Amino acid sequence: MMLLKVFLTQLTGVYKKIEQEEQDNIEDAARLLAQALTAKGQVYIHGFKEMEGIVAQAISGPEPLKGLKKLYSGQYMVQVQQRDRAIIFARSATEKEAVSLAESLRGQHISFVAVSQGVKPEEEGKPNLVELADVHIDIKAARGLVPNEDGTRSGIPTLAAALFAYQGIIMAVDEILREYEEE
Repeated sequence: MMLLKVFLTQLTGVYKKIEQEEQDNIEDAARLLAQALTAKGQVYIHGFKEMEGIVAQAISGPEPLKGLKKLYSGQYMVQVQQRDRAIIFARSATEKEAVSLAESLRGQHISFVAVSQGVKPEEEGKPNLVELADVHIDIKAARGLVPNEDGTRSGIPTLAAALFAYQGIIMAVDEILREYEEE
C-alpha cells in the first residue's frame, strides 16, 4: 500500500505542475474552443492510443460538452468547417499520427488545441504538436512516478494528466459560455 501513497503524492505533484505552469494555456485553449461554440460551430475531439479514454469521457461521460463531436467517423475524418475547432490528445508531442493530423488541420486552416507531453531535448527539431497547435498544453508526465528496486520507474500517468488538463479546459469553456449567454 505504500506504493499507492507514493504514486498519489507524485501524481498530485504532476497536477500541481499543470495547474501552475499551464494555466494560461488552459485558458487560451478554452477561449479558442468557445469561439467555435459561440459561432454555432463544433468542437471536434480525437485521442491517440490511450488518449481515446478522454474521447470516451468527453462524449459518453456524465458531463458531455454540447457541440463536442468525434473528429473521426470510423477511419475517416469528418468534414470540418473553418469556424469549427479541434482538440487532440497524444502521449508525445512528436507522435507521428498526431503530428500528421495536426499538419492536416493546419492545412485546412482549422484552429486546434493539442494536449501532450512537451518536446524532449532529444526530439528538438522534429515536427511536433507544440509548434503546430494554436495552443499546446504540456501534461508533465514524462516518466513513471514510482521508483522500482531495479532503478526503473513505473506508473506513467499520461491519461490521468491529460484528463486533468481536459477537465480544466472544459470547466473554463463552460464559464466562458455562461458569461457569453448572460450578455
